[in-house]
Amino acid sequence: MIYGDNFNEGEVDALLNMADENDDGVISYSEWLMTAMSRQKILTHEKLEAAFQGFDADHSNTVSFDEIKNFLFGSKGFDEAYLHAVISKVDADHDGDISLEQFKALMFDLLS
Repeated sequence: MIYGDNFNEGEVDALLNMADENDDGVISYSEWLMTAMSRQKILTHEKLEAAFQGFDADHSNTVSFDEIKNFLFGSKGFDEAYLHAVISKVDADHDGDISLEQFKALMFDLLS
């Protein structure tokens, strides 16, 4: 688990249920964004790093388009062109991957 042993299964289920507004068992991209919109709660170094690690499925310390796409796979109406545009905006070195620092910049930009 990304957050270590601080949460038990019931707490995780409660958090997921809170984010799943339409109760379809999937947290869509829009549901995830709405849950993450509280700046005071999400924009801490620890939480941004934990979110980044959640996207970084191969533990490469970067997040690729495919990792983000796979994370958001359950979202209906997922717009790949928009995702490419968002990644391009923060991918200053144009290597196709987002570093932790680039991810933080993206989140501050989106949530500010």
